[in-house]
Amino acid sequence: MGYGRMDDIMEELRELTVSTARRLDQLTVDELAGFAEQRGRLLDRLREWNPTAEERAKYAELVSHMLKLDPLVAGKMEEYKKEAERELAKLRAAKMQRERYESAYSGYDDGVFFDKKK
Repeated sequence: MGYGRMDDIMEELRELTVSTARRLDQLTVDELAGFAEQRGRLLDRLREWNPTAEERAKYAELVSHMLKLDPLVAGKMEEYKKEAERELAKLRAAKMQRERYESAYSGYDDGVFFDKKK
């Protein structure tokens, strides 16, 4: 893989990472998932490359900068994961409560009315 193509991939990866880190507070779950997919595709393309020591040195600072942003992005992903877990727990609790309520009345096909004499 030549320098020009590698430069393009590294620049695209840098721009994607930096722009995502800058907008982290406004990103939706879908946008964050899109970032992860796009980044994965770029990293797959990079895995095809067998860099020389000179090429590694050329990109070392850029890679180091992007790696420093990873914990921020991972933190946002973790935040969304915990939020989803909380929502699932609420749904499960509501379902259990509904099932308990419905099971208490499951033996009655029709309404039951008791008349008391006074």
